[in-house]
Amino acid sequence: MSTHAYSARHSAHAESPSRSRSTRLLLLCGIAAPLLVVGSFLLQDLTRPNFNPLFNWVSELSLSDQGWMMISTLIVSGLLMLGFAAGLRRALRGGKGALWGPILIAVCGIAMILAGVFVVDPNGAYPPGVPASRSLHGALHDIAGPLIFTSLAAASFVLARRFVGDPAWRGWATYSIASGRLVIVFFIAASVLVALHFTGVYPGAPSGLMERLALLSGFAWIMRLALRLRRHIPPVETAR
Repeated sequence: MSTHAYSARHSAHAESPSRSRSTRLLLLCGIAAPLLVVGSFLLQDLTRPNFNPLFNWVSELSLSDQGWMMISTLIVSGLLMLGFAAGLRRALRGGKGALWGPILIAVCGIAMILAGVFVVDPNGAYPPGVPASRSLHGALHDIAGPLIFTSLAAASFVLARRFVGDPAWRGWATYSIASGRLVIVFFIAASVLVALHFTGVYPGAPSGLMERLALLSGFAWIMRLALRLRRHIPPVETAR
């Protein structure tokens, strides 16, 4: 068995029961955050009046009098990602990616919080009748948004190096690299399509769909990783 596999499987046994329990709870945040984000935007995609999820980006759900729902989702899920980063650091212990993997996940969480705090500017398409505008908080959102995707992709590439050659994580290197590439490809496609819309080359281009596919690719990887790591840390039995 490789050193990485041993660390992943057996480090929990050296922990105190309370630390093992808290580590499992922190890793659970990596399951809750993706479910919250995806569940929230899918529900709002289906119920928000005059909103086109094929075109409008997820962050545009933060606009209108119902925007508080997406704002809250981004902030809470960002905090959950920070919790997962802490759990990931504990679960990985030493070895490749044990430092930068959790750091990049934490960067993603911070970027999500900032994307919620600094709301995107309206672009004239949604909400209906609201003209396009530019503001400082919108400019800060435009920095935080791409950082979510780049940190997700970077984390998958960093941890892929850890999984290479580790029998306990067979196939995870390939899956991690594929997930990171999908995040990048879909996000670039979304950015290009939105530019084509506003230049009049491709009106109504499905940039929102591409952005959602990028999010789904990255958060599916996060959730599967959290589930896998939790299986290596046995639940603490309570005394009867």
